[in-house]
Amino acid sequence: MNGYRQISARQWFFLSLFSTICLTPFGFPTTLYHHLGHGAWVPVAAAYLLTLWGTFVAIRLCARFERMNLAEWSKKVLGRFFGGIYALVAIAVIYFWSVGMVYVFTALVTYTQLPNTSRFLILLFIFGPVMYLLRNGLEAWVRFAEFFGVMLICGLVFINVPQLVNAEFGKLLPLHTVFLRPDILVRPEIIAALFVFRGIFAVYFLHPCIKPGRLLGWSLLSVTLAFVEVLTAVVLPIAIFGASFAGTITYPYQESLGTVALPWLPIERITLLTPAIWQLVIYYVLCTSIFSAAIGIKGLLNLQGDKKERRLTVALGLAAFALTMFPLQKELVFRLMVYWSMSGIAVLIVIPTLLWMILGLKERLR
Repeated sequence: MNGYRQISARQWFFLSLFSTICLTPFGFPTTLYHHLGHGAWVPVAAAYLLTLWGTFVAIRLCARFERMNLAEWSKKVLGRFFGGIYALVAIAVIYFWSVGMVYVFTALVTYTQLPNTSRFLILLFIFGPVMYLLRNGLEAWVRFAEFFGVMLICGLVFINVPQLVNAEFGKLLPLHTVFLRPDILVRPEIIAALFVFRGIFAVYFLHPCIKPGRLLGWSLLSVTLAFVEVLTAVVLPIAIFGASFAGTITYPYQESLGTVALPWLPIERITLLTPAIWQLVIYYVLCTSIFSAAIGIKGLLNLQGDKKERRLTVALGLAAFALTMFPLQKELVFRLMVYWSMSGIAVLIVIPTLLWMILGLKERLR
């Protein structure tokens, strides 16, 4: 035992899968349509390849420090001062991920389902179950994740496959057009899209909690399935509406779901099912983000004991609730998420890659 409560690699798979899918289908696609048209799938594919590499590095790097999370081993590798600063920034990135996603989710719910409902009630409905799960410890919300995981996978298949009936994939042609505009590919909004599969990087904090055994395989599988879902959410609105029209819709994926009728079921449209699916997904995101930040701070401050860990987790959850009580303009939230994503690429992909390469080189030179 390493001082952390243990979960299996399979349980980690469900956590990472839905945390990695996150609310991406309702975040970046409209921006991608605006800049890249029918080539909006290109950054998603690039993000997938980058995340595969980042996942490989994360698992290999964490394997060098099996009894430590990022906040603990960074001080050993970089020294107490620089390692502490790096750990603090990484914790901030993983924590404010939850805050940003709450803003995205509340905007989605307000726009599509509950336009006249108090923001406080929406947040209470989000944070109430999350706080209950976190207060009961890692085992409680991991069991929740595993229990609903298979149902969520079936639900995503159920809402995506019927849309294929209305899709015309010829609207994705010609495939080469996007590569003729390299100036667009280096815009901050497009670079930020490379971090859309960020949920998998919670492994830097949860690694000590995961039992050894096929962790890399389960992690790569979760990233791949998340890629399929996000790619589907980007491609289907183009195939159904066309890129030009999809770029004018606030939530293209939600509207493409609305094109499918289900006369053989008591519900008229698939869109009636989607709130339940994404409500569960936001629980995965918040639990993973807040708990990862909590054990990161615990390692950074060398705190001991489960009680302190749970108190810290609850405190971070309440802080997230308080922060999201203040409504922000959608444009401001998007801009903040762009800069946050670029920071995440640097902190959770670029720097770990350099550290892994340097540590490997040092071993060879011995």
